[in-house]
Amino acid sequence: MNLVQKERSLNSLIEMGLKGHFPHIHPDWFKEYQELSAFNPPLLRLTNKKEQKKVREVFDTLSRHQSFERKMMFLCSLTPEFRAKVIRTFLDMIENRLLDGKPVLQ
Repeated sequence: MNLVQKERSLNSLIEMGLKGHFPHIHPDWFKEYQELSAFNPPLLRLTNKKEQKKVREVFDTLSRHQSFERKMMFLCSLTPEFRAKVIRTFLDMIENRLLDGKPVLQ
């Protein structure tokens, strides 16, 4: 898979997320994310370069997989804490795309 196809794959996930559809994230994972973020918000921050690199590698792997089943299986293999960090990063990507595309009301 070339770079353009990988970029399209990640963009399609972000576009679906903008519409509120998250086919590659199990609903129980959102509950885990909410629990972790409610009790310990600093736990979900990417604090060092090593974690940032690991999350980037996760998104590279997700964009390489073409089917949602493979994406789900890959995300199942992550620890709940790290998966919550990936979900937070993904939601941040969606938020940034949303804020870039919409003008600010004054």
